[in-house]
Amino acid sequence: MKVLALVASQRKLGNSEILAKEMLSALPDTVEKEMIRLTDLEIQGCKACYACLAEETGCVIQDDLHFFLKKVQEADRIMICSPCYFLGEHTVLKKLGDRMLSVLKKGRNFSAKKCVIAVCYGVEGWEGYALEAVHNFASFLHLQVKGKMLVRAANPGEVATPAILQKARDLAWCLLEDRRFEQEREALTCSVCNSSLLQ
Repeated sequence: MKVLALVASQRKLGNSEILAKEMLSALPDTVEKEMIRLTDLEIQGCKACYACLAEETGCVIQDDLHFFLKKVQEADRIMICSPCYFLGEHTVLKKLGDRMLSVLKKGRNFSAKKCVIAVCYGVEGWEGYALEAVHNFASFLHLQVKGKMLVRAANPGEVATPAILQKARDLAWCLLEDRRFEQEREALTCSVCNSSLLQ
């Protein structure tokens, strides 16, 4: 089994990367593990040319999107770790998300792969729709989200507390076991996707 951690943060050894590495280290040594910093990839903006709509054609832009999709296809399980800078997902996820039109008809290459999500935010009440946006990004890749965690941590290393790291390890194990990660839910959330956007 291969587990791929996707880190959407400009900070090396920032909170998102710490969580990703903690989750990977929690898994057995028999699991093949890999981490990719999405901010190291060259991802251009979608040009709305629609060449990718034909099932046999992928995106015609020559950048690292093809490398990214290949890595996701090769993995059996996916982790996505991202900071929230200003109410939403990190820019690199938005840029990749805008290019997901090219995988609409290729869902069979991704579907049913288990995925977990961890999002860090800094200011109380300013997490906005970041968790929902990252969940949507996973949905664009036809991934099956088994659990999510939202952590208040702004400065580098703030996630390195026993309670948060244990929560991250528990989240990681949802990739191997047939269970969902139990998390606190707000009163007004969708029972299907846990979105609170309609509040």
